[in-house]
Amino acid sequence: MVYGGPMAFVCSPEPCEVVVDDPAVDARFMAIESRLDLLEGGIPPGLVWEPIISGDPLEVPPVLPVARGTLPLSALVITQGALETIQDLAIRVRTEKLTVSGPGPIYIVLRAGKQYLDAKISLTALDAGTSDNPIIYTSPVGEWSYLSGMRTVSGFVPVSDTGILDLLHPDIRDQIQQVDLSSWTNFNFGVAVPTNQTGYWPQSSSKNSLNLYFDSQRMTLARWPNTGSMTTIGLVDTTQPGRFEYSNDRAKRWERETDLFISGTFFWSYAQAYAPIDRIDIPSRSLVVRPTNPIYGPAYHQYGFKQGQPYFVLNALSELDVPGEWYFDRNTKILYFYPPSDLAGKSIELSQGSLTPSDDPYFPLSPIGELLIDVAGSSYITFEYLVIEGGRSRLVDVNGSDHISFRHSVVRHGSSLWGLLYRNGSSDSEITDSQLYDMTSKVVEFDAGNRAALTSGGMVLRNNTIHHFSLEKWGPGIVLKGVGALVQQNTISHSNDMAMQVTGNDHIIEFNRIHDVVKETRDAGVIYGGRDWSTRGNIVRYNHFIGNRDRDVMGVYLDDQLSGWTIFGNIFENTGRGILLGGGRDHMITNNIFTNNMWDLYIDGRGQGQSMVGSQQMTLLEAQPYQVPPWSLRYPETLNVLNEQPGLPLNNHVDHNIFLGSGINQEFTGAIGMINYLNNQDDTDPGYTLVIDSQYQLDASSLANFPAFQQLPFSQVGAQ
Repeated sequence: MVYGGPMAFVCSPEPCEVVVDDPAVDARFMAIESRLDLLEGGIPPGLVWEPIISGDPLEVPPVLPVARGTLPLSALVITQGALETIQDLAIRVRTEKLTVSGPGPIYIVLRAGKQYLDAKISLTALDAGTSDNPIIYTSPVGEWSYLSGMRTVSGFVPVSDTGILDLLHPDIRDQIQQVDLSSWTNFNFGVAVPTNQTGYWPQSSSKNSLNLYFDSQRMTLARWPNTGSMTTIGLVDTTQPGRFEYSNDRAKRWERETDLFISGTFFWSYAQAYAPIDRIDIPSRSLVVRPTNPIYGPAYHQYGFKQGQPYFVLNALSELDVPGEWYFDRNTKILYFYPPSDLAGKSIELSQGSLTPSDDPYFPLSPIGELLIDVAGSSYITFEYLVIEGGRSRLVDVNGSDHISFRHSVVRHGSSLWGLLYRNGSSDSEITDSQLYDMTSKVVEFDAGNRAALTSGGMVLRNNTIHHFSLEKWGPGIVLKGVGALVQQNTISHSNDMAMQVTGNDHIIEFNRIHDVVKETRDAGVIYGGRDWSTRGNIVRYNHFIGNRDRDVMGVYLDDQLSGWTIFGNIFENTGRGILLGGGRDHMITNNIFTNNMWDLYIDGRGQGQSMVGSQQMTLLEAQPYQVPPWSLRYPETLNVLNEQPGLPLNNHVDHNIFLGSGINQEFTGAIGMINYLNNQDDTDPGYTLVIDSQYQLDASSLANFPAFQQLPFSQVGAQ
């Protein structure tokens, strides 16, 4: 019997033979056939279904802050029409703003509720406001407008295919739902994990990894183990890069997986990466990653693999076994989901994005997805009382613009390398009084100011709650480049990696409370900078660092001869090492409280005996005009650095600090006897009782005995 059409089934004699005339159908059908062949055998021999170990509890999104109560006086109010797109509204604003005759803000009031964006909101010089008439995009009074880069998913049904059911754990097979998305022909499903084809660390992000949300909760791509990492990398095959042994028979479950990845810190404990699995060799108990890509380089990891390093497996249909996990088959376009609760009345959404070629030198390695908000060459635009969410590229890209601000808003569910990125001369902007959370990687990056002239970019990040970031692509949540950024009075928490990475000059980081970060990486810092003599003048003051003393995590990590920072009035509590001073010079560490740390200070002379000529430290310094004003006036200590034993940690001051609960400093060869200590106190035997209350205030008697110490303004720390 023959069924006609571009794809025919010839079923006489048995078995059926497939005849395909249409190449487009051919590709998809062959992929499906490959999957069916894999499933035909049912459960692989020797497989034992192990008890399900639950993953981390799902994070419930915080409630929205209070909506705007009244609309302030303004020069003009423009309201979005019932059927008007935001893009069309922006074009209308270009004309209507010209009717304003006096000073005052121009409010653009968006519709309440969720608007799913099919294209980015692109604002240019034509859309700019002025200092007298700034443009303010906002929600209606008492309500919230959502700008969403999501697409809703519906039509889930229970899984009935016996081949698929055989892959699933028998205890939960009846809980798994599926939906066929093959009709979404105009939707780009992106990739499974947030990385490009290169293994060079840090891996370039494709900015296009797919994410699933259930009632605004990020769901987990099916993985094993369900939390943390599995037993570590076994014996590494040195004759075949990308091959190593595993120690658990769980791999028998994965033989028929077609798009499997591993993730972990494969060599260095700070360098997380993804690697696509090419095959699983059951007889030799080995995993083999995909071979080197001739264009992009190694698909696994530039450092290779090291025995004993942790990793986990993800994007495995056979590991879909706890509520909140999901898997998308890119061959059949079927989405499988283990919902946390009944689907009735719940919103289920996928992050969406379309790939477009990139000629932007800032993103040279990969194509980029559509942005949500793209501001280029514009000025005096504010977004306030809005929810900005979803999408698979940067949520906000501010390029060569000034006075572009976000206030009283929620920015969340980022699936790319950046949440909000300010670059290419952008300046004088602020992100304030907002909630920024649930980010695949970075939350905010400021690259502003003129380093040669040491003029400030005027960027401000103030009074925000920033949490749950670096969820999939580990790295810093906040990146400061350029000159003069202010990060003030934020509460920053819950990250797999560091809270902040700093390059550039004269940044101020103050009054922030930072906790529960660097939860997965090691040899990392809550605030990190390194290997750059030109990164000077930065101030870290009045912050509260709460760490995990059992991990190799620093509160402030001054790595590889970083120099010229001031660290004043901070609280370092329960860290692995409060401050690591890695061979640098010209640091002022004063008036801090160290309590219950594994080590309070770690100081070494790692540059001793090294020639600084041609080093990265010297190369980066020479890239700046450090021998002429304003550099020679602002940082005179750099003028003769090559003539003053540049490898030694000179001119470092540790003055009137308090060390409690440990009071232990580590000094190593090259630093011993070179640090200037003055009038510090610990709790070993100062001759009197040093009393500090729960608000880190010294009592009157302690202050009288230690008059050099200045009380810390603890009540002002963190988002207010």
